[in-house]
Amino acid sequence: VLFVAHGGGPLPLLGDPGHASLTTSLQTIGPQLGKPKAVLLISAHWEEDAPSLTASASPNLHFDYYGFPPECYKYKYPAPGAPDLAERARGLIDTHLSSLGSFPKSKLSQRDFDHGMFVPMMLLFPDASVP
Repeated sequence: VLFVAHGGGPLPLLGDPGHASLTTSLQTIGPQLGKPKAVLLISAHWEEDAPSLTASASPNLHFDYYGFPPECYKYKYPAPGAPDLAERARGLIDTHLSSLGSFPKSKLSQRDFDHGMFVPMMLLFPDASVP
């Protein structure tokens, strides 16, 4: 389990000096981890009434930031989604939440990857091969 910060929008991808240690750290950790079968990321960049999991087989990028240079809105990160893993995680989440009382059931969505996901993943696994 890792806690991975994503920095300020796309600044780690732009070589921002204030994000140099974050960028270097993520670029170093990725190869040390090896290639995992998949990564489950939790992002606070979506507000929902229940836990929500991206279950798209091929999510696009959602540029949920503004005021950056034009190239920041052209990034590509064609990592595959993992709908089966999302469904499995949903079951585990719902089982746990039901034991805690009255929490809403989780849901699957087809939304895209937000920058809280794609910025660290572009640094950890730049080849976009990990779902």
